[in-house]
Amino acid sequence: MSALESLISHSGSSAEQQSARAVLARMGLPNRRLEDWKYLSLKHLENEALTAPVADFDGHASEYDIPGFNAARLVWVNGIFCAPLSDQVTGLTWSNQAQDLDWVSPELDGLAAANRAGAELMEIQVSPELVMPVHCLFLSIGEQQAAQPRLQWRVSANAQLEVLEQHAGPGANLVNMVSQFDLAADAKVTRYKLLNTTQATHTAHTHARVAKNADFQNHVIDLGGRFHRDQIKVELSEARATTRLNGLYMVDGRYQSDSHTRIEHLVPQCTSAQHYRGIANGRGKAVFNGIVYIGKNASQSATEQKNANLLLSNKAEINPKPELQIHNDDVVASHGSTVGNLDDDQLFYLRQRGIGEDEGRALLTFAFAEQIAQALPCAPLAEYLEQRIAKNLPMDVL
Repeated sequence: MSALESLISHSGSSAEQQSARAVLARMGLPNRRLEDWKYLSLKHLENEALTAPVADFDGHASEYDIPGFNAARLVWVNGIFCAPLSDQVTGLTWSNQAQDLDWVSPELDGLAAANRAGAELMEIQVSPELVMPVHCLFLSIGEQQAAQPRLQWRVSANAQLEVLEQHAGPGANLVNMVSQFDLAADAKVTRYKLLNTTQATHTAHTHARVAKNADFQNHVIDLGGRFHRDQIKVELSEARATTRLNGLYMVDGRYQSDSHTRIEHLVPQCTSAQHYRGIANGRGKAVFNGIVYIGKNASQSATEQKNANLLLSNKAEINPKPELQIHNDDVVASHGSTVGNLDDDQLFYLRQRGIGEDEGRALLTFAFAEQIAQALPCAPLAEYLEQRIAKNLPMDVL
C-alpha cells in the first residue's frame, strides 16, 4: 500500500471528509509537475504504507520546554490532542465540535485534501482574559504514522495571543498540518513556529485573516530535517491591518526545506513586511517563494520583502522567488533577494586579526542567521534560538 492509498483509507466518514477523499484520489500527492512543487517532491513517501496515528507517549512533555519561556502547555502526540498532558488557562478554551472555517480548500493540493479528509478539527478560542503565552507542543513518536492535526484559532477583539508552535520528537512520521487564524478587530497574534524534527516529513498550510487594526506576526524557524514545507497565506481584509512574516531555514546533508508565503492586501491602508534567510550546506536543498499581492482597491498599502541566502557548499541548492503583484499605483513596495557565499574580504579581515579560517567561517555564518533570532520579540526564545543556531551550524563550518 502506498502513502496515497494509506491516506485515502484513513479518511473520515462525514460528507465533507468523503468529498475531500474523492479530491485526494483525483489529485494525488503533489509532484514536480506542479509549479509550486517544481524544486522539491514527496517521492520519498511513495512506497511508505502510512498507518493511523496513535497517541502513545510515556515521557515528560516538560523536557521540550524552552528555558525562561513560561507558558501554558497544550500537547499533541502524532496529531492527536492529549488533554491529560495539557494545561487549563483562563482566556483560552478549546472544542472539537466547531464548524470548520474551510479557508484551506481541499482543491489547493493533495495534502490539503488529505488533511480535510483525515483530520479532526479542533477550535481554540482566545479572549482578552488570556495573559500568558501558550506552548503548543506537537510530538512525533514512532514511524510511518500519518499525523494530521487541524486547528483553527478564533482570536476575539482586543485579545492578544503569544503562541509557540513546536514540532519535536524522534518519529519518522508524516505530519500534515492545517492551521487557520481568525483575528477580530484590534487583536494581536505573535506566533513562533519551531521545526525541530529531523526524521519527520512535515508539511503545513496556514491561513490567517486579519481584521481592522489587528496584527499578525509569524516567525518560523526551520532547524533542518528530512523534509519540511511551510506554506502560509495572510489576508489583510480590513483597514490598518498589519502582518510581519520572518523565517530562517537551515539545511545540511540531504535535508530539504520549502517556504511559501503569500500576503494579500485587499483593502486600503494595510502594511506588511517579511524577512526570510536561508543557509544550505552539503547536498541540502531549500526553496523560498514569497508573493505579495496588492489589489486594485488597496490604495496606501506599504510592503517590504527581503530574502537572503547563504550557500556553504557547491552541491547545495537554494531557489528563491520573491514576487510583487501590484494592481494599484498608490503604494510603497520594495523587495530583494540574494544568494551568495561567505565574503572572502570579511574572512581575510578576520584572519588578519588572528582568527582562524574555520572559526571565521563559523562567526560569519552565525552572524548571518542571528539577524532572524534578534528580530524575535521574545527574549527567551531569541536566546534559545541563538544557542540552537550555533549547535546546528554545519560541522565543516565550525
